[in-house]
Amino acid sequence: MYSLSIITSALSVLCLYSIARKVELQISGIILYLSKRKKTSQVLSVVFFLLSVIFLLPKVGIASGIIGVVVLWTLLASSILLLLPFNWVKASHVLSLSSGILLIELVLNFT
Repeated sequence: MYSLSIITSALSVLCLYSIARKVELQISGIILYLSKRKKTSQVLSVVFFLLSVIFLLPKVGIASGIIGVVVLWTLLASSILLLLPFNWVKASHVLSLSSGILLIELVLNFT
């Protein structure tokens, strides 16, 4: 469940980053789609954030879960804001890293 929380938090930050007007970035792929649909991007961001809270709450409790998600979201937001303008991180990197994290967690949970 920790990996699902990380994945959904990263997607939430990515959705909000795509509609940021103060940041200059190369728009392509999913970022282009989300940047043209501001309301959709905002709704997806809130949905992904709430999903990350829901995934983390059963593991650590209510107060720790909410604080943990906010800290995780802040970490991911600062990392994405730092690395995306330099084209070091792309949406495909976030998705592939998320898939790898999920696979590792599933293997560790079922062995």
